[in-house]
Amino acid sequence: MPSSPLRSPGTAPDRVRRPALPYEESDLDRYRDLQQLAYGAAERAAGQLRAGMRESDAAERLRQELRAAGLGAFARRPAARFGRRTAGAGTPGGLPGMGGRLLARLREPERLRDGTPYLLDCVLTAGGRTVGVTLAGRLGGNPVWDVLRADLPAYRDLVLREVRRGSPLHRLGRAVDALAARHGYDNPDRGLLGGVIARSAPARAGDLQRRTGPARPASYAHRLPPGLWAVSPRVAFRGVGVAFEELLVVTETSACWLDDDLPHARTP
Repeated sequence: MPSSPLRSPGTAPDRVRRPALPYEESDLDRYRDLQQLAYGAAERAAGQLRAGMRESDAAERLRQELRAAGLGAFARRPAARFGRRTAGAGTPGGLPGMGGRLLARLREPERLRDGTPYLLDCVLTAGGRTVGVTLAGRLGGNPVWDVLRADLPAYRDLVLREVRRGSPLHRLGRAVDALAARHGYDNPDRGLLGGVIARSAPARAGDLQRRTGPARPASYAHRLPPGLWAVSPRVAFRGVGVAFEELLVVTETSACWLDDDLPHARTP
């Protein structure tokens, strides 16, 4: 069992002012369970991918697995990106620099083949709670993907370190850009407002409209306020992109990941 996010490593429990964090342990447990269910469904969908499938086929497999897990309400519909589209900027289903679902429908369908990288992505809601999932994978062998995936935990560690230091979002974004530059990678979401930390999550069922949406403008110049935040960095190299999305618990004095038992947090 993970340690309590309210008593995370490096945080003195007697210094954490519990009233400032709008979550009880039971709320965090429900978010953790929902995140686990969603990633489990994504991994099962990934295990069904085969050569010749289209992005729409993979998205449908993800939707079916989420529904089988009892998760059928989507704030962002299940989507898949294959090949070079894993490294492009913008939202799933769009085109880098040209954006929009209409143009996406006019493109030639991308199909899986040996070595193709992919991203499976969605944001779902259940019981008034919102969780996003982004699962990176590849069909067969891809040495570029393997190197990127091996480096992905460094970005996870960096985000946690910067948030614990009290870095505002603009400084956090620059830190991610700088690490990508040192690795020789590109950050496809560079310059996007909230490109690393996209939104806060509702504290409890019924609070969905009050707390979801982009980080508040004040957050870009100040440290993140206490809450539960969705983190979604992405890096790319030579047309291959990897990414993840997960929830980060921020208190007045520290921060910790809600759950360390997720696919991108495990040793490749």
